[in-house]
Order: sequence, then structure tokens, then C-alpha cells
Amino acid sequence: MQNERANWLPIHCLPIQVMIIHLLNGCASLTIPPDQPQQDSKDSTGRGIVVAEAGKLRSTSHGDGGSPLASAGVIGRHLGRSFIRNPIRRPVTTASELVLLTVNGLLDGVKTPFRDLFAYFAFRSRKDTPLRQAPGMDLERWEMDLDRITGSRRTSGELSLLVDGEAFFNRFTAKVASARSSVKIRTYIFDNDDYALQVADLLKSRASDVSVRILMDGLGTVTGSLVDSKSMPVGFVPPASINTYLKTGRAVKTRMLGNTLVAGDHTKSIIIDRSTAFVGGMNIGREYRFDWHDMMVELTGPVVQQIDRDFDRTWLRNGLQGDLALLTGLGRKATVNRDQPHAQQLRLLYTRLHDPQIYRAHLQAIRRARHYIYVENAYFSDDAIRYELIRARRRGVDVRVILPSRGDSGPMDKSNILAANSLFKHGVRVYIYPGMSHIKASIIDGWACFGSANLDRLSLKINKELDIATSSASVVNTLKERIFEQDFARSREMTEKLPSYWSYHVYELVADLVL
Repeated sequence: MQNERANWLPIHCLPIQVMIIHLLNGCASLTIPPDQPQQDSKDSTGRGIVVAEAGKLRSTSHGDGGSPLASAGVIGRHLGRSFIRNPIRRPVTTASELVLLTVNGLLDGVKTPFRDLFAYFAFRSRKDTPLRQAPGMDLERWEMDLDRITGSRRTSGELSLLVDGEAFFNRFTAKVASARSSVKIRTYIFDNDDYALQVADLLKSRASDVSVRILMDGLGTVTGSLVDSKSMPVGFVPPASINTYLKTGRAVKTRMLGNTLVAGDHTKSIIIDRSTAFVGGMNIGREYRFDWHDMMVELTGPVVQQIDRDFDRTWLRNGLQGDLALLTGLGRKATVNRDQPHAQQLRLLYTRLHDPQIYRAHLQAIRRARHYIYVENAYFSDDAIRYELIRARRRGVDVRVILPSRGDSGPMDKSNILAANSLFKHGVRVYIYPGMSHIKASIIDGWACFGSANLDRLSLKINKELDIATSSASVVNTLKERIFEQDFARSREMTEKLPSYWSYHVYELVADLVL
């Protein structure tokens, strides 16, 4: 049974907690078996030497990676630089983030025990409620209410789904190759594996002809480069720093985003020539190209201008001028929002410390659901979302959740098992995807929301995130057919609780506090 207990610790922004996560994970892909000699040297190019054992790649080039302690040291050095640099460049932003993190943490610490106590008594037993045949919620009314709930507005655009790495990366690299003026990339992880280097080489080759700017989250990129994909070819030699590699010898401009308070920029957006955008869950690396089930969307039309403007403001704020850049009037370009009568109506939803739009939208949509709720997400540790899904099922709503059978985070895998068992106990249909599904998507009574946000504390309340939301029937039906119907068929539906152990609750606590 799910441990429905109060989370009394509101502090979730300490660097040591992030390092604990990586120690708990064990950085298994970096650990060399004891019976094998460890090699740690560099060639004349500064790129690390790899050690291949039992058909798996073990890299010694990722910072000081090679052990959990060394990995924590790499992370600690990055955070240390962030703590020095960011408050100087961005004093106003840093101070406001500190206040918001503290206030939000205290509020969570007060609300959570009461919510968990309510859930304990309300959900003590399974209630087999027959499914309702009622129509779904009024979507037009819901969209108008979302204007008020989130403070956002719909805009027009054209959207197409790109499912899995081959579809997205082939399209993305083709657009980069044909770009006429600019390429802007905002990503949580720009890895230093073999495929990421192919993308880097393409960007470097285009930088002499077009403007190429890349925003990388520092913590995400550092930690991402500490783990090797199991499918990476034996003998590959990664560069020690993808940031240095990108900037060496070419006109590629990069900015590594600091993580002063361990809050990160988890947004994935790419803008080509200010006319085409890609948004979704994929970072740049081998896992996303070859290994994982994931999704991006391609956007055209006025909605691209909003994404482009957000990139420019983030770029300015993370430059040498810091907060001053936004006070000079730079980045305040008016958004030309010419409506397209036959285009899809799309809404950009964000997670910001002061404005968790994605979280509020999900909670309200689930509470209003009358017919069905489909959710697919790799990281499911938010108790409030889980409780609302159970309440919806008890109202007779058809609630279905897809979780991966294995992910890339030990604590989250175990937290997912506990969440799956709790949902299953209360009548939610839970499906286990065979492998890693990194998709973050929901459909609630004909309203869809998808993008970069996980269903965990970081994505819903702390990190910067970007989702696309829409009630457009064409988008919703395509998402239902190409993602949910196919993934329901590929997955194994739970018929009994998954094995779990007392230690899983420790990992769940870590996931609740940090992830």
C-alpha cells in the first residue's frame, strides 16, 4: 500500500540533496567492476579514454566521473560556480527565487499533512464505482476558465506530432541544415555522447552561415554527461565538455544556465528562422534518438513568436548583464499575434516559481473530468495529482495511467512503483510500458496537455517548463491514436500489485522532496 504520510520537510533546494540523489542512483553506468583495472587518462585532444568491459562502455572522461562520490564532486563544483556567479549577475532574480522557494516550501509543508490525512481516511478502502457514460466537460467553457486560472491566452498555429527519435531528429536536423537566418536551441541536457556530437558538428558547420545560439541547463547537462547510454558504441571517445566542444573553432554561441538554488530550466524548445519551433520532452543525446519512447511537436504560425520571445528573454537574462538586460528594454519586442482562422488554437503553459500554470491546469482539469483521463508520464511522484486521479475514478471517470517499466532514476522508479500500486488499489487502470517511455502527455475529456513537464515536484512547482495545451479535436484525436491507443496496446495492464519493499518508501521520500 502506498505510504500516505505527511511530508514535513519543506526544504527542497539544497545542493546536498541533489548529490544524494546521484549517490542513491549509484551512477551505475560509470562504476567499473572491482575485478577490472580502472583507466583514467586523456589523449592529446583532451578527450577521455574509454574502457570497455563485458560489452558495455565505461567512460572516464565525464568530469571526474567514475564513482558516485566523484560524480557528486562534479555536481558540487558546478553548483559552487552557480552560487558565486548568479547572485552577482542576477541579484533580483536570485533573491526573488529564494523567497519563492522558501514560501512555497513552507506552504507545502503546512498543506501536505492535512491533504495526506484526508486521503488516508477518504481512500482507506477501494470503491468500485461503475464507469459513467456522461459527456465530458464543456471544452469552450473550460478554455475560457483557463484564461483566468492560468493567466494565459490561446493563440493560433499548426501542430504536428513527431513520435520517437527517428521522426524528430530527422526533421530537426533537416531544418537546421536548411536554416537561412537562425537556430535557437533551449535544452535541459546537451549530452556528450556520439549522437550529440553529430548534432554538435552539424550546428558548428552551420554557424558560419547562420546565427546559432544554445541555452543548456548547467545541472542537467553536467549530470546527463555523467551517465553513458547502454547502446553507445564501444570505443567512442567523448569530449570532457560539450560546452567547450561547441564553442571551439566556430561561431556557435552557448550559455550554460546556472542553478543557484538547484532549480533548473527543464524546457525543451528549438526555433528555426523564427518561423518553425519544436517543443516536447526530448533532450539532445543518444537515448532520445535511439533508446527511449518520446515525443516532440513541430509548430508553425503565431505561436512560434511567443516561444521565440521567451528564448530571447532567457538568453538576455543569463548573459553578462543579467537582470540589467531586461531593464534596458531589450527583449520586450511586441508579439505579433495575427490570428489564423483555420489554424489550431494552442495555449502555452509554463512552470515558473511564481506561476505554476501546468500544475494548476492539471488539477482543475482532473477535478472537472466527467468521462475519461489518460496520462502517460515517466516520473510520477506528486501526491496531489495522484489523489485527484483517485477521486476522479471514484466519480466514475475512466482513468488510465501509463508508466515505464524502467527509467533512468532509481528513486523515481521505486516511487513510480508505489504510485502504481496506490492507483491500482483504488481502481485506476495502470499500464506498464515495456522499457523507458519519456513521454509527458495527458488527455482529459478532450483537452490535451503535453511537453516537458513531469508529474513531480520539480516540474510542477520549481523548474522552468513548457507545455502545449489544446482542445483542438484534430490534435487530441491524433494524440489519442498515435500515443495512447498504441501505448495501451504495447503495455501490460496491471492485474495485481507490483512487488515493493520498505526501502522504496525511503526513495519515495527523496523523490517527494527533491524530484
